[in-house]
Amino acid sequence: MTTFTYTITHPLGLHARPAALLTDLCKSLSSQITITKGDQMISATRLVPLLLLEVKQDDTISVALEGPQETEEAQTLLAYFQENL
Repeated sequence: MTTFTYTITHPLGLHARPAALLTDLCKSLSSQITITKGDQMISATRLVPLLLLEVKQDDTISVALEGPQETEEAQTLLAYFQENL
Protein backbone atom coordinates (compact mmCIF):
# COMPACT_ATOMS: atom_id res chain seq x y z
CA MET A 1 0.00 0.00 0.00
CA THR A 2 1.24 3.45 -0.93
CA THR A 3 -0.10 6.52 0.87
CA PHE A 4 0.43 10.25 0.79
CA THR A 5 -1.17 13.27 2.39
CA TYR A 6 -2.05 16.50 0.66
CA THR A 7 -3.28 19.85 1.96
CA ILE A 8 -5.80 21.49 -0.35
CA THR A 9 -4.68 24.97 -1.43
CA HIS A 10 -7.44 25.88 -3.89
CA PRO A 11 -9.73 28.59 -2.44
CA LEU A 12 -12.86 26.58 -3.36
CA GLY A 13 -11.51 23.32 -1.97
CA LEU A 14 -12.33 20.06 -3.71
CA HIS A 15 -15.35 21.36 -5.63
CA ALA A 16 -17.42 19.68 -8.34
CA ARG A 17 -15.29 20.09 -11.47
CA PRO A 18 -11.93 18.92 -10.07
CA ALA A 19 -13.71 16.21 -8.07
CA ALA A 20 -15.30 14.85 -11.24
CA LEU A 21 -11.96 14.91 -13.04
CA LEU A 22 -10.33 13.21 -10.05
CA THR A 23 -12.87 10.38 -10.02
CA ASP A 24 -12.40 9.89 -13.77
CA LEU A 25 -8.63 9.75 -13.29
CA CYS A 26 -8.97 7.24 -10.45
CA LYS A 27 -11.25 5.04 -12.55
CA SER A 28 -8.58 4.94 -15.27
CA LEU A 29 -5.91 3.67 -12.84
CA SER A 30 -5.46 0.03 -11.87
CA SER A 31 -5.07 0.60 -8.11
CA GLN A 32 -7.85 0.66 -5.55
CA ILE A 33 -7.78 4.24 -4.26
CA THR A 34 -9.29 5.61 -1.08
CA ILE A 35 -9.38 9.14 0.26
CA THR A 36 -9.64 9.86 3.96
CA LYS A 37 -10.59 13.10 5.69
CA GLY A 38 -10.80 12.88 9.44
CA ASP A 39 -12.59 9.63 10.24
CA GLN A 40 -14.35 9.39 6.86
CA MET A 41 -12.88 7.12 4.19
CA ILE A 42 -14.36 6.80 0.69
CA SER A 43 -13.54 5.25 -2.64
CA ALA A 44 -11.96 7.84 -4.92
CA THR A 45 -13.95 6.53 -7.88
CA ARG A 46 -17.31 7.68 -6.49
CA LEU A 47 -18.16 11.34 -7.07
CA VAL A 48 -21.02 11.90 -4.62
CA PRO A 49 -19.24 10.46 -1.56
CA LEU A 50 -16.16 12.48 -2.55
CA LEU A 51 -18.20 15.69 -2.62
CA LEU A 52 -19.85 14.76 0.68
CA LEU A 53 -16.42 14.82 2.36
CA GLU A 54 -16.69 18.61 2.00
CA VAL A 55 -12.94 19.10 1.55
CA LYS A 56 -12.18 22.80 1.92
CA GLN A 57 -9.09 24.94 1.50
CA ASP A 58 -6.41 24.06 4.09
CA ASP A 59 -7.97 20.64 4.80
CA THR A 60 -5.52 17.74 4.72
CA ILE A 61 -6.57 14.48 3.13
CA SER A 62 -4.86 11.12 2.98
CA VAL A 63 -4.78 9.13 -0.25
CA ALA A 64 -4.09 5.38 -0.20
CA LEU A 65 -3.44 3.21 -3.24
CA GLU A 66 -3.25 -0.56 -3.41
CA GLY A 67 -2.36 -2.35 -6.59
CA PRO A 68 0.46 -3.56 -8.82
CA GLN A 69 1.36 -0.04 -10.03
CA GLU A 70 0.53 1.87 -6.87
CA THR A 71 3.83 3.75 -6.62
CA GLU A 72 3.65 5.13 -10.15
CA GLU A 73 -0.05 5.87 -9.87
CA ALA A 74 0.51 7.70 -6.57
CA GLN A 75 2.87 10.05 -8.41
CA THR A 76 0.20 10.60 -11.07
CA LEU A 77 -2.39 11.46 -8.43
CA LEU A 78 -0.02 13.70 -6.50
CA ALA A 79 0.74 15.61 -9.70
CA TYR A 80 -3.02 16.02 -10.30
CA PHE A 81 -3.52 17.43 -6.80
CA GLN A 82 -0.58 19.83 -7.16
CA GLU A 83 -1.82 21.12 -10.52
CA ASN A 84 -5.52 21.40 -9.66
CA LEU A 85 -6.03 21.61 -5.93
